Amino acid sequence: MAKHSRDSERNLKSIFHMRMRHWLLFASIFLLLVIPAAHARPNFTDINYEFDRIIERGPGQQPTFCAPPSISADAYDNLTQPVKYYPVVPQPIPNSRAATLFTIDALISAGNFPRAELFLTALQRQSPGPDVDQRLGFIYGKKNARKQAIEYYLHAAQEYELQAKSQANPRELLLLALDAYQNAGSYKDARRIMGPPPPIGTDFPVDIRWARQYMETGRYEKAIEIYDHYPGNSAMQLSKGWALAYLLRRNEARNVFQSILTKNPGHAGARASLNYVDSLMSTDLFLIATFMNYGNYQDKRFLFSEMLRYIDQKVVTTLSHTRTDISPLSTGKVDFNENLIALKCNYQFSQRYALQLHMLDFQNDDPLTDHSNVFGTRFFFFPTTHWTFDAEYDYSSYSKVYANQLSLNVGHVFTTMWRADLTGIFVSAGGSARKAATSSTDGAKLSIGYTPNRRWYFGVVTWLGQRLMAVDSDGLYGYNTLDVYNGGWSLLSTCRVTHFVKLYLSYNDNAFTSESLEAANAKLGYRLNSSSQRVRNISFGVDTFFW
Repeated sequence: MAKHSRDSERNLKSIFHMRMRHWLLFASIFLLLVIPAAHARPNFTDINYEFDRIIERGPGQQPTFCAPPSISADAYDNLTQPVKYYPVVPQPIPNSRAATLFTIDALISAGNFPRAELFLTALQRQSPGPDVDQRLGFIYGKKNARKQAIEYYLHAAQEYELQAKSQANPRELLLLALDAYQNAGSYKDARRIMGPPPPIGTDFPVDIRWARQYMETGRYEKAIEIYDHYPGNSAMQLSKGWALAYLLRRNEARNVFQSILTKNPGHAGARASLNYVDSLMSTDLFLIATFMNYGNYQDKRFLFSEMLRYIDQKVVTTLSHTRTDISPLSTGKVDFNENLIALKCNYQFSQRYALQLHMLDFQNDDPLTDHSNVFGTRFFFFPTTHWTFDAEYDYSSYSKVYANQLSLNVGHVFTTMWRADLTGIFVSAGGSARKAATSSTDGAKLSIGYTPNRRWYFGVVTWLGQRLMAVDSDGLYGYNTLDVYNGGWSLLSTCRVTHFVKLYLSYNDNAFTSESLEAANAKLGYRLNSSSQRVRNISFGVDTFFW
């Protein structure tokens, strides 16, 4: 396409700046209305991993014991690294159930789960009991065999309750049953045993169990009320700090962890927690450079994106700008100089529900896609910490094309390391430019993510079916709707090199059919060009975090 004249360029720039002013005014009004009511859902892949590392729990469960029952809560509170205080006995002591259980606890605390399981299964054959079931439940939880773990926990809880009925003072047995029910995630049964909450501060063993239930069911403010009554107990204060972190009250969480370290500089849990909160900055700037190769179909493109994200309690706001350049331009090829400005806002209604609104303003030199406004909304539902469901609708209005896009997604966290997402995408398009082209498509995307630790993330994505990509709200990028994209795949990785810097790398390979070449071939009556094309791109990025 020939270049615009100088006057046309001035007119285009004036229109662009005028639209920019309108967008910024709209964005300012929107943020002023929404932000004061604002808590975004934490990234549970990251936060659960660090949380599990600190308090040694599996997904959705707590340990039944981290110290032998003979050690009181106050005494255990002073042990910052309990494994150092356990003798790892090579064999259980004969004819002593208590000593054998103590040995098993030592092995568990030292992380020797296979040997602990060996002793437990032998003890279960000789003399089964709920204390063995409790420990087996914990072992299976560490093995990510959640179903078996729940079975052991529930059996232990029922046995403890049964034993309590024949005791004159059943309190200790009921507390053990309560722990087993909570380990199994059976909070209704746990509440049945606990009864109405007593006045806070009058019963430490009951308080700590109520606090745990509040934490695991997402009622963090209620948990904090209990933790506030135990300012001298560093274990309770550590949990308070994490409750604040889950609420994204970062400064308060940081102060709590710092106060623990002031009293006990060697507290490993507080140090790890403080490091994590330092990486939970409220603001980050994500810079991405993408090299896009269309082969002989179009000239190579260079995309540069800047994303600025800000978190304020219940609201996450992202402002993005992407510029596309072609250098140099081949003779007879279209100069797709593009500018895209996008705004995305996420609002967290509760621990289960969230809403996203996004708007994109897209400008380029293509006569068919020289301008577009994209409006979209996305609704999230989190029934548990393991499942995510969301539905998204987008409307794209180009000069000669319009598109409706519906996306349905389900995500599941299998362990602290693995998660998968399956997305279905349905797009229909119309307008004067699409009379002889495909008007509707449907495709699917399967994403698998692997997080070996807090530093690294690896992901692979596979595309199936066909789709007219109109908008990508995750990356805040708009696509023209003239090409039908087919199967493809992509790899991506992120690495957090410091608490304040994360690096990003991705590679994508996708097949597509050029509808414009199909139309040209049909008009000529023969196949002038192959309409089957491929696009490959590689992206580099750096994400910097700051307060």
